[in-house]
Amino acid sequence: MTQARATTVQARHGLKVREHLEVFGRGAYARDRFAGIDNRAAVDAGLAYTTGRPPRHQLAFEGGVGFTAKERVAAQTLRFATGTGTARYLWQVAPGTELREEVAIIADLGEGRNWRAANTAAVSVALTQLLSLKVSNDVEYRNLPVFGFRRSDMRTAAVVLTLRAQ
Repeated sequence: MTQARATTVQARHGLKVREHLEVFGRGAYARDRFAGIDNRAAVDAGLAYTTGRPPRHQLAFEGGVGFTAKERVAAQTLRFATGTGTARYLWQVAPGTELREEVAIIADLGEGRNWRAANTAAVSVALTQLLSLKVSNDVEYRNLPVFGFRRSDMRTAAVVLTLRAQ
């Protein structure tokens, strides 16, 4: 029996340069055999600008450059420099409840037609002081997919997270 499994891991660290502006570095790994990706590792760095912090709404923009190595199912491995752009919106609906929306574009700087875009919408709700529920929906579009695979994928996930006591 074949199961649709996708793994995505990302680590990001930012350093505040001045109010509303930070430099960041990010590393990411993905495996999604149903999209033709055996392994994809990426690193990038850039600048992030965040609008003022009203109590309930936040808007952030990021731009950066990086490098991606992608092993594709039954196809050649690709290595290329990337340009990235991200817009992120956060709405704290109520204490312990937030809505996030993120749109990202990653472009191959050597081959203009090789780009992908991703949209993630997520809702997190605190269940108790230590547990929260997160439900998300991801849509990814690849302009040049691996031969034999579709251009777009959609993933829906729900997870109960354990929070650290503060």
